[in-house]
Amino acid sequence: MRATTPAGAPHAPLVDPMTCATTYAAGLQAAVTMASKSVKASTNTTRHRHVSDLTQWLQRMQIPRNMQTVTPEDLAVYITTEFIPKHAGSDATNGQQITAPGSVNALKSMLSTEFAMMGRSGEWDAETLQGNPTQSDLLRRLTKGYGTDAAEQGYEKKAAVPITQAEILQLLQYLHQKQASQTGTKKLLSIRDGLAICILWQSCFRGFNAGGMRLDNIRLPTDGSKGSAVPFLLPHSTLAPGSQLNLKPDVTKNKKGGSCTITLTGDMLCISTWLPLAVETYAAEGQPITSFLVRPLQCNQRTFQEAGMTSSALWQRFTQHLKDCNMYTGQSLHSTRRGKRIHLAQTEGASIEDVGEAAMIQTKRIAQGYIDVDRPTKFRVYEAKATR
Repeated sequence: MRATTPAGAPHAPLVDPMTCATTYAAGLQAAVTMASKSVKASTNTTRHRHVSDLTQWLQRMQIPRNMQTVTPEDLAVYITTEFIPKHAGSDATNGQQITAPGSVNALKSMLSTEFAMMGRSGEWDAETLQGNPTQSDLLRRLTKGYGTDAAEQGYEKKAAVPITQAEILQLLQYLHQKQASQTGTKKLLSIRDGLAICILWQSCFRGFNAGGMRLDNIRLPTDGSKGSAVPFLLPHSTLAPGSQLNLKPDVTKNKKGGSCTITLTGDMLCISTWLPLAVETYAAEGQPITSFLVRPLQCNQRTFQEAGMTSSALWQRFTQHLKDCNMYTGQSLHSTRRGKRIHLAQTEGASIEDVGEAAMIQTKRIAQGYIDVDRPTKFRVYEAKATR
C-alpha cells in the first residue's frame, strides 16, 4: 500500500535552483574523488598519460576520432606502430630490447577502464560501432598474438633479483647504527627507511602496500583473518616475541581484502623493533605518526607529508642504501618479496600453499615462480635521484 502524506502535513520546502545545482555539482565531484581512490593514485596517473598519448596520436595522424569514437582498428594501429616501438625495454635472448607483452596488456586494460568510465561498455559491435573498443576480437587476438611474437623474438619473462635474509639484516643493522649517530630530519629518514624495509621483508608486501601502511592497518588477530585494529600506539604496549600481528593493507593487487600475519621475533628484522623506535622518535621531534607509517618529506625538506610513499620513491631510497653498503646487484623492491619467499621455502620448509598464502598469491603457479631459483632475473638499472 503506497504511503501518503497525511492531510494537513507540511511539505518539505523546495530548495532554490541555484543551491540545487551547486549541491549536485559538489556531490558529483565528491563521488568522482572517492571513485578515484578505488585504485592507486599512480595507476590513475598512468591511465591518464595513456589516454593523452592516444589522443595526441589521433590528432597527429589526422584521424577524425576521439576517445568517444575511436575504433578497435584505430587502437590496433596505435599499438603496433606507436606504442610497441616506443616502449622497448625488456631484454630478449638475442640481445635486442623489445616491449614486454605485459606492457601491451596493461595498456589495453587501462584504456578499457577509461572507455567504461565514459559509458563505452560491453562487447564491441562492429555494425553499430557501440561498445568498448578494447573488448573486440581484433584486440584480443592482437594482444595474444603479440605475446607469441615477442617469445619468437627471444622475450622471456624475468623475475626480480632475490635478496637474502642476511643481506636484509646487514642493511637494517647499517640503518640502525646510522640513525643512532644522527639527529633531526636525517635521523627520522634513516628510521623511516629501516621501518619500510622491515615491513617489506617481514610481510612480503609490494612496494605500494608497504609505502601506504597506516597505524590502522596493524591489527591483532583476535577475529579470524580480519583481526581488530590495534587500540593503542606503540611503544606504550609491549608486543612480546612469539605474538602475532595482522598487517591489513587498504588495497591489494591479487587478493582483495587480504592480510598478512606476521610472527614477532623482537630482533632487527622485526616490526616490533622498528615501529616503536619510529613512533617514539617522530613524536620527540614534534612530527608524531598518527596515520601513515612511511611518509615522504615536504618540499621544505624538514617536515613530513601526511601521505604514504610511492613505490618508485621507496625503491630509490632502498637502492641508495644498498649502494652505500656495496650490496647493490640490480635489486628492486620486489627483490624482498621474492627473497623472503625463497627463504621460507628453502630455510623454513614452507609449502607452495604456505608461500602463496603468506604473499597473498592466489595460484600455485605464480607462487612456484617466486621460489624458482633457476628463473632468469631482471637487473633493474638504478639512476640516482634526489628522493626524500
